[in-house]
Amino acid sequence: MFQAIAPSALDVEAATTLDQRVAALIAIIGAAASVIFVAHAGELRATLVGEPGRFAALLVLTLALQLFSIRVYGRGSVSVSAIGILTAVYLLPTAPAMAVAALAAAAQWLRTRPRFYKGVFDVSNYALAAGVSSLAYEAAGSRNAGAILAGLVYVTLNNGLLSFAMSLAEGVAWRSVWLERFHWARFHFALFGPLALAATVAYREIGLLG
Repeated sequence: MFQAIAPSALDVEAATTLDQRVAALIAIIGAAASVIFVAHAGELRATLVGEPGRFAALLVLTLALQLFSIRVYGRGSVSVSAIGILTAVYLLPTAPAMAVAALAAAAQWLRTRPRFYKGVFDVSNYALAAGVSSLAYEAAGSRNAGAILAGLVYVTLNNGLLSFAMSLAEGVAWRSVWLERFHWARFHFALFGPLALAATVAYREIGLLG
């Protein structure tokens, strides 16, 4: 039985070579994620020095959730790690949250060992989605509204980029990819932000046990 999920891996079994358009997309996503990370790079060092326990706890949580990824339609995998990533977005500055997301994607690649470019896509996609959702959360000015906004931004960007990459690689319409593989879980995706907010409140009130 499926639970709340988030797309993770670009996995096109039929492709024998990397489509140039997909390669360009990966480069653009990676560059955008790098720009955001570099602009906030000082936050990562400050967090590792000032709050290493919080960073480690959120990383372990996200990695644990990533372990529950499952194969879908033979073309990719889904997991609940987005909830851990969004919790990191709410509890950490932008760069550390992006680091948690990128490490979760890298761990998934090491575990499944798909083609290298798929791992690069996942790391870039996760990091960019985490970075943009973090900026949206900070700009909202309200914890509850920010959590909902950031959750929607994360899943929209993550799902959208994955569907677009699949459409380019397989030569089918983006809408067809979305409707066939991800549309059924749209209500699950909408709950990511609130679920991550609940985890955030529990952590702040109780700590790691929460």
